[in-house]
Amino acid sequence: MSEATILIIEDDADVCESLGDVIEMKGCYTTQKALTAQGALAKASEKFFNVIVQDLTLPDMDGIELLRQLKKLYQATEVIILTGQTSLEKAEEAMREGAFDYLVKPSRPEKLMGAIEKALAKQGVLPGEV
Repeated sequence: MSEATILIIEDDADVCESLGDVIEMKGCYTTQKALTAQGALAKASEKFFNVIVQDLTLPDMDGIELLRQLKKLYQATEVIILTGQTSLEKAEEAMREGAFDYLVKPSRPEKLMGAIEKALAKQGVLPGEV
């Protein structure tokens, strides 16, 4: 099991659970999940996450604002946006605010895992490292 930990922020509980299953099975990483921005901020304030996979559409906060707050907590955390929003403006704004990557749902598991592995490689964490 890799020591890398990944936080999934997704307001749809079924999608959140599915993402966690895919990441844990394909990447052997530890995941935690949050259904709201406030839940995510609470988890992130208690623990460093190597990577955060975040939706932009959340019930309690704008996704870009959440991205800003997460990057303030831990600049080294890489945030991958995984959203149904196909707006070029949103993608550009997310990247300006520090997102590592911007993927549009539905995204193939291989594409998401590739983004996660690139984010971890940037931090010097190799797959399977303990």
